[in-house]
Amino acid sequence: MSNDLDLIPWHTLSHAYGAATDTPQHLRNLTDPDPVVIKQAYSALSMSIVHQGWVSPTAIAAFPYLLRLSLTSSGPTRSYAAVFAMIIIEGIAPPHASSVPCGYFLSSNGQMEDNLDAVEARAILYPLVIQSFPALLPLLHDPDEDIAAKMLHIVACCVTTDETVWSQIAPYAQTEQRLTFQASYQVIAWRSGNPMARAWVAETFAQSQEPLVTLTAALVLAHTKQPVPEVVTSWLVTISQSHDQTLIKQYNALRLTRWYWFDCALVLYHRPLPERTMIVRQWLIHFDSRGLSVNDAEAIALLMMAFGRLQYKKSAVEHGDIQATVMLWLAQRAFTRADRDHGVPERILRAFGLPWKPAAINGFLRLPNATHPAFATE
Repeated sequence: MSNDLDLIPWHTLSHAYGAATDTPQHLRNLTDPDPVVIKQAYSALSMSIVHQGWVSPTAIAAFPYLLRLSLTSSGPTRSYAAVFAMIIIEGIAPPHASSVPCGYFLSSNGQMEDNLDAVEARAILYPLVIQSFPALLPLLHDPDEDIAAKMLHIVACCVTTDETVWSQIAPYAQTEQRLTFQASYQVIAWRSGNPMARAWVAETFAQSQEPLVTLTAALVLAHTKQPVPEVVTSWLVTISQSHDQTLIKQYNALRLTRWYWFDCALVLYHRPLPERTMIVRQWLIHFDSRGLSVNDAEAIALLMMAFGRLQYKKSAVEHGDIQATVMLWLAQRAFTRADRDHGVPERILRAFGLPWKPAAINGFLRLPNATHPAFATE
């Protein structure tokens, strides 16, 4: 297998530090009997071929070798190779359970562009993963949860290639006993596009006694069935007001999803204004009691819920009480806190299409202190 590396013209490929002529030796060192050498190779490859999340052309070329190592090796070699295989796959296709990722709101034109290189990379890598299913899928039940999770993420990225692959995954999904994995398979079922997979998600929602699994199934159903079944929406409305910290932490840790508040808002933002108002007021109370800075997803979620749309468009109903409350709340966090919430509120207000500078926000809110950053309401 190592000889295959000699067939790749590494000098024509690039990574974060230039030509990839050093890469084949680092890849070979992943199989060295000395764990120190393996760790050094892992560090070198992390800094070069997938530097800061960027998937280089060198990483694409190295993927078949790394995938084989992750399926045939053991110990740190398998673990490190699986890390790289997962990072590369996720780098060209994040496995989020929605067609509207958080990044939609942060791009310059409000759209997520699909890089041509990413399209070509998926055409190369996805078939390799699917062809490796006979060796890969048994690892989904590996007792090493770290390995099982990495394989699950790789599968999640690739199931969109062909909806028939769900039939190979289903036996592992239906017999999984670990809670976080049970929840994650709901996302994989959604991404597969297979009607039988989605029917299984509906059955899971109706029968599961585990809040994390039910939550994930409910969000998947809400993205799948239009209009959203009222039983699903009602359950999500109730759970979104419970502020169950254990459930929120578990959901955010799945990694196949994005962020609890954003995913809930993406389902509930089109609900009637009185219902959204009640939910948003409770969310604000919770965020205040938590005392932490808001992140991008939380700020986006609040605006989506308050304005009832994915991005701001001027209309009479969108200048009411709950919209002003959320705008004022974000502005206060942006301009009256020492850490300014790390610039999140201004950035999100701007991306959402709303005023984002103090004077402009005060004008929008009809406040008297047009230049004062305290945003006093009296």
